Amino acid sequence: MQLNDKQRIEVKGVIESAKQTEYKSFNNIIAKAVKELKKGVKTEEQAYNKIYKKVVKNEHHLAHRYAELDDAKSMRTLAEVFADDIINMYDFENLDQFVKKEVYRITGINA
Repeated sequence: MQLNDKQRIEVKGVIESAKQTEYKSFNNIIAKAVKELKKGVKTEEQAYNKIYKKVVKNEHHLAHRYAELDDAKSMRTLAEVFADDIINMYDFENLDQFVKKEVYRITGINA
């Protein structure tokens, strides 16, 4: 699959937005663990373990999903984040019709 420069820029913009949404979600989990520690709900060890597991697990996930994005992987990643409800139809508003159709094809959505 080959994207033109305009499509590539649009797709990368949506993917970057999805990545930032995932970072925010993971950071909220870490912030919750810190809050539980401060309130005495979690011990130092429990809070550390929760944070460590979340960081390690998500670092692998983020690296796998967002690294080395050529055109084909960018389209698969766009379809993944759409299927995972990280992005939605509003995020697709400015995307090229070809890109939208390809995401729907990959995800199996009839649009």
